[in-house]
Amino acid sequence: RRRRDFAGFTVDAARMSLRYESGIISYQIPESAETGRLDIYSVTGVSVMAAENLAADGTVSQIEADLMPGVYVGRLEAIAADGARASKSIKFIVK
Repeated sequence: RRRRDFAGFTVDAARMSLRYESGIISYQIPESAETGRLDIYSVTGVSVMAAENLAADGTVSQIEADLMPGVYVGRLEAIAADGARASKSIKFIVK
């Protein structure tokens, strides 16, 4: 799915990925974005982790996530130079 704003910049959400496995969050932000942001929330909506100014280079990057056991929601947002945005969310369990 693509989102386009009035200036014509596009962030291709179909080329975004986000996953959690064994304490590592892997993400991919397409080169069509300028930067990205990652937010992790508990299922009650409490922010437990945030990362800004993530590289938008189309490669898979990783961040270590030291989270307590529980259920979480991760939201990856890609931001184009003109402010156009796309996002991808996942729900995951930490054992």
